[in-house]
Amino acid sequence: MIWGKRAAWAVLAAAVLTGWMPVLAAEAEDAEPDRPGLLLLYHKGYQNEQVYMRSLFNLIATFGTSITPVNVEEQNPQDADLVNEVARARYIVLLADRDGSQKLPQLWRGTVRDSAASLYFMGENPGDVFGDEGGGSAKSMGRDSIITSTTNVSNVSGNAVASATTLLIHGKSYPLDVSLDIPNYHLPAPTEHVYSEVSNGTVQSPFISSTHVGVRKRLIFLCARYTAFYELSFAIADSLFDFFGAEVEPKHEAYVRIEDIHPERDPEEIRKIVEFLHGEGVPFLLAVIPIYQSGGERVTLTDRPELVKALQEAQASGGTIVQHGTTHQYYASETGEGYEFWDSIRKGPIPDEDRYVTDKLELGLQTLLANKLYPVAFEPPHYAMTRHGYEITARYYSTVVGNLQITDTSFVTTEPPYSILHSYQGGLTFYPENGGYVSGDEPTVIPEMLANLRKVEIVRRSQSGVFFHSYLPLDDLKRLVKGMKEQHLAFFNLRAHSNQVRTPWGTITTQDGKLQTDVKLPGAQPTRQAAPSSTEQKLSNFVAWGVVSVVTTVIAVFLIQVRLLRRRRRARLFEERMEGGES
Repeated sequence: MIWGKRAAWAVLAAAVLTGWMPVLAAEAEDAEPDRPGLLLLYHKGYQNEQVYMRSLFNLIATFGTSITPVNVEEQNPQDADLVNEVARARYIVLLADRDGSQKLPQLWRGTVRDSAASLYFMGENPGDVFGDEGGGSAKSMGRDSIITSTTNVSNVSGNAVASATTLLIHGKSYPLDVSLDIPNYHLPAPTEHVYSEVSNGTVQSPFISSTHVGVRKRLIFLCARYTAFYELSFAIADSLFDFFGAEVEPKHEAYVRIEDIHPERDPEEIRKIVEFLHGEGVPFLLAVIPIYQSGGERVTLTDRPELVKALQEAQASGGTIVQHGTTHQYYASETGEGYEFWDSIRKGPIPDEDRYVTDKLELGLQTLLANKLYPVAFEPPHYAMTRHGYEITARYYSTVVGNLQITDTSFVTTEPPYSILHSYQGGLTFYPENGGYVSGDEPTVIPEMLANLRKVEIVRRSQSGVFFHSYLPLDDLKRLVKGMKEQHLAFFNLRAHSNQVRTPWGTITTQDGKLQTDVKLPGAQPTRQAAPSSTEQKLSNFVAWGVVSVVTTVIAVFLIQVRLLRRRRRARLFEERMEGGES
């Protein structure tokens, strides 16, 4: 890699000479700005409130805000711990009571109305805030109020007129998988923008809309109902780009993951899959289970050197290793079938969760590293893990692949339509799987998966994932990849993003396609290596051979010139000697 290093120094020198460095320095200083404050207000009356608050928290967190979740029945804006958060809030998202039976407490009602923060109201009873029932501060009814003098409060009392069957957004229609009454209420000022609508074929009404109110032109968004699932949740996620003023170019990414690779898998099947994906230019993830258990049988990767070799070859070909649990089982279930970090019988956390999760993660990591397999992310088996389990995982991994379990009392996961940053689950970064997986006994599954991926494209900047088991026919994977290419999805490479893995034996990082390792297991030689991308390697080789060719040519020309000079000198000497009479 000596030529690559010299090329890097050349680029650095050029950057200094051409004035790029001040720009890069400024960008570095702005990399971690003070994140704007956001209050996420919600009622305790939700059935399993964690589903709604946590899933909404994750959708919002990606936009770089510092979020303070507040249960409005248990806390008030004058609490000492909240005063500063209320004062610094640039945004308020109000997750209103679903059935309208719980009113916003008066102190919070006045705070929401008085604030200059942009407000996103999600719920079926906007009159609870926008109307004048229950009073409000004197200031809230003044010139800067979100209620203008021309507003008819009766317009904001929700009255459903029909059941919606279709979502209309970006000029396209999508059948609804959830029941929704078509709303008949309006914003507290003339609507300026409608982002999406719902319809039953006859009646049509805004689902998400916005306006500005008061002399300060305060931004107000209204969503008829918050839902954590399916198409309506995608419409909400898309509207957040406008609420936060995030201008992005439309882009739709997707990853392919080879799932449940444990020590009893056939290495030749892995090789064939890798050969196909690498040949198609498709980056891929390998979800590896380091230890296989079934009853009293226990097999580790170390016991299967041929499989390890196949995985090392896949890693060298650009495949990214993901630690998919350690045994992918609990109780007496077989690896690949059971949960591992969730007690599915008692429907709760594993006993002594802190020690259990720590020991399991380290055992799996040690097994992978001992076989020179370097995981970049973690995937909980069946995506099942409590919030505390995620917090423990965050001590080792910065990144999790798969969907998010969002309760600690029941197994419920969400499928976000984009990567989740600063998540409620321990601050981890999540790359979701929302396209489904190939099932050998369902011939319609691939068209259904492609349809799922099209739905995610409701969101202007989306990220999707699908997975495939190595024992299934390779033709199924080929059909899936072909369909994804026909939908013009950009294939996602996890290595192209920043990921950090911290282990007791060293670190693993990725950035710009490179896999960097600095690992030393007890009794082993330290492993310090950088695995460049294939494009980078080709470029480096091209530069190296180019330099060698130039140097060789220069040397050859030099030697030829020297030889010619010698001949000429000998000729002159011969002539001089002839003139002097010497023989």
